[in-house]
Amino acid sequence: MAEHAVIVEVPLSGEGFGEPAERDEIRRISREIDAKLAQGTFGELDGDEFGGGSATLYLYGPSADELFDAVLPILAGALSGRRATVTLRYGEADDTSVQQRSVSI
Repeated sequence: MAEHAVIVEVPLSGEGFGEPAERDEIRRISREIDAKLAQGTFGELDGDEFGGGSATLYLYGPSADELFDAVLPILAGALSGRRATVTLRYGEADDTSVQQRSVSI
């Protein structure tokens, strides 16, 4: 079965790594997502990345839709109004025919 992905991109202040409080908030969200995903078989949080004026969270699992549904309450509560973009990828990263859809939070 192909590995799906949910990629969350959160804009930060400025063009670099954001403010310390923003980075702390993203790490708090990451911990909440980790705890939620540990309760089921939705997938895993593979990490985060800061730079270029945004923070990106990488989640992988067998179903992008189920993974997204599992973490949406956390994302919606924490990122409301932040203009975050979530991309759901339905297949492997190196598959050029893979379907994707993006949603804004």
